[in-house]
Amino acid sequence: MKVATKQLIRPIEVETGPVMESIIAEKDVNLFDYPVPQFYPQDGGRYIGTSAYLVTRDPETGWTNLGTYRMQVLDEKSVGMQILKGKHAKCT
Repeated sequence: MKVATKQLIRPIEVETGPVMESIIAEKDVNLFDYPVPQFYPQDGGRYIGTSAYLVTRDPETGWTNLGTYRMQVLDEKSVGMQILKGKHAKCT
């Protein structure tokens, strides 16, 4: 881990770019519109994030973390996520 985090690349926030060309605003969001797979018959539901990443920032230290966390789609507008103690992402 020390080698991997020796020289961190800070994120750069931009106002424009291809990612901003298609925006779905709050009330129009429906997670079921996306191809979110259910991998195994005994999974509790459909999971997004198995091949995606999540960016979090610690509100106390400002530490920015980029990590992969499985996010279970709970309904049209929300996901549940398990962030384990000892990982860089933190729950508030």
